[in-house]
Amino acid sequence: MFAQALIEDKFATIPTAEINGLAPKLSKLQTDLDALLTGENEANAVIDTLLPAVSDLQANLEGLTKKVEKDAREIREEHLEKLRDRLEDCRECAESTKSYVKENLDYTEDILDKIRKNPGPQPQR
Repeated sequence: MFAQALIEDKFATIPTAEINGLAPKLSKLQTDLDALLTGENEANAVIDTLLPAVSDLQANLEGLTKKVEKDAREIREEHLEKLRDRLEDCRECAESTKSYVKENLDYTEDILDKIRKNPGPQPQR
C-alpha cells in the first residue's frame, strides 16, 4: 500500500501535458521498432538465401585452386625436365667450344714460337 501511494504521488507530480505528449512519441517508437524488426527479418531472409550461394562458391573456388595447383605442378615438372636437358646441351656445347678455342690457341702459339725461333731470311736493305 505504501508503494502504491508512493507511485501515485510521483505520477501526480508529472504534468498532464507531458503525459499527453508521450503518446505520439510512444506510437512513433512502436512504429520504428516494428520497422526495425521487419528489416531484421528481411535481412535474415536475404542472408539465408545468400549463404548456400556463398558455400557453393567457396567449394568451387577450393576445387579450382586444387586443380590449378595440380596443373601448375605438372607443367613445372615437365618444363623443368626440358629446361634441364637444354641447359645440359648448352653446357656440352660450351665445353666443346672451350676445347676447340684452346686447341686453336695452342696451335697458334706453336706457330708463333716456330716463327720466333726461326725468323727466316732477313730482308736486305
